[in-house]
Amino acid sequence: MCKNSFKEIGFLDDENLKNFIDSIDCPSCSSSLIKVSESIDIFPLLACRACGEKFGFEDLLPDNKQSNGEHLSYCNSCEHPSPCVGKIGEDWICFSCFSIHSETEVGHCGYCNEFVAGNLEDSYLSGCLMCSGQMGHYMNSSNYD
Repeated sequence: MCKNSFKEIGFLDDENLKNFIDSIDCPSCSSSLIKVSESIDIFPLLACRACGEKFGFEDLLPDNKQSNGEHLSYCNSCEHPSPCVGKIGEDWICFSCFSIHSETEVGHCGYCNEFVAGNLEDSYLSGCLMCSGQMGHYMNSSNYD
């Protein structure tokens, strides 16, 4: 019954998410009887069937912080308007489009310093989903006219 609630929101269609869901324990009582309580956002509200505690996915992710203190990033793949990429095991996964990003694909944009997932190579010049980089700055300046 608990697993079916995750199936309804498509989380069991991806093997990485399925493994992550299997590892979720209640932060209050450590029970593994976790179900989706409400699907109101990209991060559904979860509930423990044992003690009734409600919590979100984001409450489970801070233990996986990068060395720079970040634990959620924006996704260059789907361009969701809020940070939706969290670390699961060795990879980072977008809870919006389910894209998987390796550790080397998550970091700060070289130009605007936003924490993003996706191709960061040459981000100083070309930017990320949050900025246009140096090239965009130059193209928008009065010097370009």
